[in-house]
Amino acid sequence: MSTRQQRWDLKQFRKDVEALFGRDQVALLNPCLASLHDRREFARMQYQEAERLCQDFMADRVEDEDAVMLLALGASDDSGEFVHTTKRAEGHMVAFLESLYAMSDTLGHVIYFGLGANLDGATRLPERKVSLWTVANQLEGRSAVAGLAHAVNALTSHKDYVYAAALTNHCKHRSVVGVPYTFNLVPREKGGYLHGLQFKHFRYGQEVYPPRWVSDVMPQEYVRQTRLVVKIGNELNGALAKRIRETG
Repeated sequence: MSTRQQRWDLKQFRKDVEALFGRDQVALLNPCLASLHDRREFARMQYQEAERLCQDFMADRVEDEDAVMLLALGASDDSGEFVHTTKRAEGHMVAFLESLYAMSDTLGHVIYFGLGANLDGATRLPERKVSLWTVANQLEGRSAVAGLAHAVNALTSHKDYVYAAALTNHCKHRSVVGVPYTFNLVPREKGGYLHGLQFKHFRYGQEVYPPRWVSDVMPQEYVRQTRLVVKIGNELNGALAKRIRETG
């Protein structure tokens, strides 16, 4: 889950926010920026721990097709340890989802405070209503923040973002969608079986989502989101710099 990317100049961001809105606004912003960093790191650590648990358990068994078959059938001497280990991995994966999703809510607050929206009666929102979606709605149609609005839309309109958001909301508010260690017992052409953590199918709203291998979606979506957070941050910096130039 490498995230090498362009940097976001947070020092300049804080400086411009203070120049436009004062130190109290920076004080509101700082915990959000810290949380945005923490959520990114928490998500990465939880994913890597889930991956490590599974890889460590399967390391001596993955090349042994008979051992894999016995595990899949629950007939292995190691079945008890397998269930315990993969349930721990499942817990880490659910925690990964929640931290990944929380990045969006926190990012919404960063944009909200960064643009001083809480200081303007026309854009001030009730505290519980501040989210990336409500803030994104405020950006629509405003030429001064068109680049920012476009970057936010690129984050939230992607099909894997929509999937991850539905999955996380289902887990948070309805019931946990299982992430069992799954075996596809149809042999692959190159030998062996496809196996790993897999999200079960679920329904959210009017959509039915089929099972998906974790490795097919989450590493890429984590990288995509973290890179877009930086792009959004740079668009924020640009919007603030423009406002400072215009106000002289």
